[in-house]
Amino acid sequence: MDYMEFAESIKAKYNVDHIWSFSKLNSFSQDPYEWYLKYIMKEPSDKEGQNAYGVYGNMVHDIMEDYYNGKIAREDCGKVFQEKWDELSLLNLRFNYQDDASEKRLKDKYHNDLVDFFDNFATISQENECEVPIDVLLEDEEGKEAFFGYIDFLSRKDDKYYIIDYKTSTIYSKNKMEEHAKQLLLYATGLQQREHCDPSNIKVGWNFLKYVTVGERLKNGSIKERNVERCELVAKLENSIKKWLKDYAYSEDLYQQALITNDMSKLPEEVIDKFTFRDCIVTVDFDEQIQKETAKELLAECRKINAIVDEYNRTQDDMLFWWEPTQRDEFWLYNLCSYSSNLHKPFKKYLEEKEKAMSETPWLNKSQKEENPLDSFFNTL
Repeated sequence: MDYMEFAESIKAKYNVDHIWSFSKLNSFSQDPYEWYLKYIMKEPSDKEGQNAYGVYGNMVHDIMEDYYNGKIAREDCGKVFQEKWDELSLLNLRFNYQDDASEKRLKDKYHNDLVDFFDNFATISQENECEVPIDVLLEDEEGKEAFFGYIDFLSRKDDKYYIIDYKTSTIYSKNKMEEHAKQLLLYATGLQQREHCDPSNIKVGWNFLKYVTVGERLKNGSIKERNVERCELVAKLENSIKKWLKDYAYSEDLYQQALITNDMSKLPEEVIDKFTFRDCIVTVDFDEQIQKETAKELLAECRKINAIVDEYNRTQDDMLFWWEPTQRDEFWLYNLCSYSSNLHKPFKKYLEEKEKAMSETPWLNKSQKEENPLDSFFNTL
């Protein structure tokens, strides 16, 4: 069943005129004006070159789906990834629209992280499905809203279900985890409705493909875990590695040899044995209470957007979708938003006001004016 057939079947199933995807709902929170341009005005993107993150992310999803569906052998996953990467590299895809140096750095890190993932990821040997279509009905005394989506990876063992979302993005900080979890909790609700199972039997989480969870066995016997970006593995473990090298009377030069190639196998066996490595799967809780709270929040968000759209249809006032960007939003607006400042009016106003402020404050230190928006963006994640 293709997208349109799926969508129409859900409308008929729940007797609704409109269905939501989580991405459509969530994008309003991220950038209401982009939402207006995309869903109300139906404007195509006016940026030169396609955003790389979505394209490469879809490619990675396709490889994992083909692997679990038996179309690719485990030992060939890395080769297939590299072939597809080389093909996509011929296109005008951008990780950063502002700065060529940052573009290369981000692309190289992304590539190296995923090469390591496809070389080392662990197979989940259970009853598995990929890209599972799921529909959800949320309702209360005020009405109902229908959703649809696709679960990246659904695993089942006995009466337990595991919903895993593949992520090639930066790992979420604790204060961002709750917001990003809503999509998985929504899909868990749909699965519970379909399977009529106890919500507590559904586990949800993300597999952050660019990261590995490292366990270090400490001297007191306890295990210390941390999530480390794959391409920086040896560098991020520097203090621990040097400590164990010293304890076993090895030269610190062995750390430098491992650092050059980011290869833990260059280290002595005694040191390697202090660490364990597994895919970075981060989970969040799901139960009946969380299910109810999530439904309440998503219904409220749907109704807020519906009210704004109704008001826009009456007034044709695009200020209903206006928001005020700050410096921390620059990376999003330059690189992830679908529209340039030519169409995105809040972005255009922000740039005009920024240019005016800089021209009026020539005494400011140049480094203050030119703070890297990339750093500002990642500091908010």
